[in-house]
Amino acid sequence: MATSKNNQGLKGKIGRTVTYLLNGQWVTRTIGDYEKNPTVLQLAARQVLGLVTILLRPVKGFINIGFALEIKNTFLTANNKATSVNILNAVTGEYPDQHIDYSKAIFSKGTMPLNPEFKVSLKDEGILFQWEPNYLLSGMLPTDRVMVIAYIPEKKYAFYETDGAKRRKGSFYLPLVKFKEKVTLHTYVAFIAANQKTISDTTYTGKLIW
Repeated sequence: MATSKNNQGLKGKIGRTVTYLLNGQWVTRTIGDYEKNPTVLQLAARQVLGLVTILLRPVKGFINIGFALEIKNTFLTANNKATSVNILNAVTGEYPDQHIDYSKAIFSKGTMPLNPEFKVSLKDEGILFQWEPNYLLSGMLPTDRVMVIAYIPEKKYAFYETDGAKRRKGSFYLPLVKFKEKVTLHTYVAFIAANQKTISDTTYTGKLIW
């Protein structure tokens, strides 16, 4: 059943369609069961979407900030945009053996330049991220804040910080929780302006065993 509120449009189900309000705009989409005999291309597309959905779930809070500027003045959500970007960039292989290439995953998107090199090392209780604090190009400021991720595929979990040390400090320590068994950490760094009006892409800074 569909309803109308304040004459702004119908909301709810009509047949095989559903209408709802998304970011201020009424959206209608088709619903229903998948075809009984999907093609290989359809199966491959579903697998890709499933892989990217799992990839982004542990870093939802990070991508809400990381893609905020990309979706400004659009009707997209941060998750919509991050999903689209990672479908194009982070999935490799051929169906049914498609998988995530963590070195190509992107969790923020912007125009701010990035340092050419980062050093990432394990410490007793976490990860130390280091960079050259005096490396400044147009669009970079000493007051920019670092954003970091330590992503653990085996646990479908990630440690991250969206408001880390200022660029001028040159390092940031991310504490981690220890596990009984060894796990893989995929690490990423980005920077965001203090006023959050500019941001960089995330850059992959390597794999560690924790």
